[in-house]
This record gives sequence, C-alpha cells and structure tokens, in this order.
Amino acid sequence: MAKARTPEQLSGNEQQAPQDDLLQLIQFLRVNGLPILLGVVIAVGAVTIVNMYRRRARLLADSASVMLGKAMQQQETAARIKQLNEVMAQYPTTTAAPLALMGVAKAHFDNGKIDIAINKYIEFQSKYPEHPHAVGAELGRLHCLEAMRSTETALQGFEAFLGKYADHYLTPQAGLGKARCLMALGRTNEARVVCEDLVVARPETTWSIKAERLIEETRRKPRPMPQYTFPAPTDVGPPPMGPLTTDPGQAPLLLPSPPQGPMALPEGGLVPEKRPPEPEPVPEKAPEASKNVSGDAAQP
Repeated sequence: MAKARTPEQLSGNEQQAPQDDLLQLIQFLRVNGLPILLGVVIAVGAVTIVNMYRRRARLLADSASVMLGKAMQQQETAARIKQLNEVMAQYPTTTAAPLALMGVAKAHFDNGKIDIAINKYIEFQSKYPEHPHAVGAELGRLHCLEAMRSTETALQGFEAFLGKYADHYLTPQAGLGKARCLMALGRTNEARVVCEDLVVARPETTWSIKAERLIEETRRKPRPMPQYTFPAPTDVGPPPMGPLTTDPGQAPLLLPSPPQGPMALPEGGLVPEKRPPEPEPVPEKAPEASKNVSGDAAQP
C-alpha cells in the first residue's frame, strides 16, 4: 500500500494544482455568481408563490364548500337559489361553482320553472363539458323536455342517452324516462318491455321498484270517459190548438202555432215557461143564523 507523501515530497507541479483550482473557482464565481444567485432567488420565489397560490386556492375551496353546503340546506326554494348564485359569483373558479349551477337548475325544475331549468342545464353543458356531472345535465335537459310535453324529442334523447351511456349509474333513470314517453305516446307494450328489462337488469333496487309500478300502470285498463246522455223528448204530438181555459171564470187563451223545422234554442239556454198565476181560492162564507121573527120575540 502506497504511503501518503508529505508536502516536501511533492513536486512543484503537484503543489501548484490545488491553487489553480481555487483560482478557477473564484474566477467562475466572479463571472457567473450574480446570474446563479438570481436564479436561486427566482426559484425560491417561484416555489413560495406556488405554495401561496395553492394555500389560497385551498382556503377558497373550503369557504366555497361551506357556503355551498349552507345553500343546499335551505328549505325555501327562492333562498336556496339566491345563495347558490352567490356561490357561483364569489367562487367561480372553485369546484363548488359547477355544483351550484346544477343545484340552481334542479331547484328551478322542482319549482315548476321548466324553461329556466332547461337553460341552466344547457349552460352547464357549455361551461363544463368535461365535468363528471355533464352527463347528469344532459339527463336533466331530457327530463325538462318531457315535462314540457315535447314527448317525441324527449324519447329520441332518452334512446340516444341509453345507447351512449349503457353502463352509467344514471342509465336506469333514462330507461324510466323512455318508458314514460312511450306510455304518453300510447305505445304501452313497448313501455312494458323497457320496464321489464330494467327489472331484470337492476333487481331489488329502487329503479326496479319504480319500473314495476310503471308495469302495473301499463296493465291497467284505461278507464272510459263518462258518457253524459240526455233523455230523448217524449213524442206527445203537437200542442193542442184553439181556445184553452184554465178556469171557468177566465177568458180563453189562444196558443200560437208550433214552429216548423228544427227548434233553435234562445241565447242563454232554455227558459222555463211562464205560467199565469193560479187564482187564490175564495173562502166560503158561513151561513148566517136565521133571525127569530116569531111574535113572542118581538117587542111591542
């Protein structure tokens, strides 16, 4: 094993080498030190800014989530819609914004404002086409079409939805929507087949229970509309002509001739016939007691 040599044993070139390296390092720092220092400062500043941005975004997301939760707990529809709109206005870049928009659409649908609800669902699809709830927005739009009695359009949409999202968790709802549209169009047998397929595909689930209820509705015989019939008038012949008397003490009444052709009802419907008032009966006077005219009763 070679022994380490002392400085006295080193040659002149070997002693000069460390000094040259140190001089080169100093020279390098003189030339590139400032750029290196600036680079380090920029890197540290960038990391700091990113961490601050992430922290702020996390705080905003937490605040938006809290506000969204409070809004969804509102029982009054108008107050819920107002707070959800505030969530979208104050936190438009957070993950709570699309959820708030979906909540607004559903609140309008539940409140019967179908025209506003369908516009909100369309807005969601245009703003967040890649969002996981975009499929739910599409289904909500179809439900709005069904509620607006656009049955044919809604049916085509439900069929397209089932073909595109065969394994989606919202597929059973689309199947029920298709069945309802078929029933509304009078295609009861097709609606029953759709419901039976849903029961087989999703046994013992909420969807199968709803499908079975629709099946029962398809099996019910439609109740006939009540038929309102009016008795035909009795053919008693033409009214009597000539004088008609109701009381021996009254003058005879002359009836007009009956009209020829179909009878036309006066405006306002049938008017009850006006009859002359019946004469009040005259009370009979009691016979007066006979006066005693005998001579015995007469006074002188």
